[in-house]
Amino acid sequence: MKKLFLLIFIALVGINAKADQLACLSESTAKKASKVISQQEFIVLFCGCCDDDTPQIVKVLRTKVIKDCEFQVVITYENMDGEIKSESVDLAYVWMEDPDDNGGARTVGQILKLEHDPCVLGNFVMDLLLR
Repeated sequence: MKKLFLLIFIALVGINAKADQLACLSESTAKKASKVISQQEFIVLFCGCCDDDTPQIVKVLRTKVIKDCEFQVVITYENMDGEIKSESVDLAYVWMEDPDDNGGARTVGQILKLEHDPCVLGNFVMDLLLR
């Protein structure tokens, strides 16, 4: 009976968990990602795997690499309400315009050819933003 309760608890906790697919990186990957992101004027922060996440268009102000769980990319940005925020990001949920496709979007992880599951197509992200 205890095993059943434990199994149900683990399943329920996992439902709302946001998986860190590409949050902890090697130093070289984090530096590459930081450079790619810093070259963008705007990016979209969106967890395609999360049921309750809303895409946020943000203006990139600066990026940096920090040593934490290996290395992470921290983005300082301005949101659409004019608030300045800083947060470490998961490259699976940082979207930018696809340089190879007009009208589409790709995650920074996809741009850097890192294995992950963005859970949605880039065109879906762009369609959400154009509504």
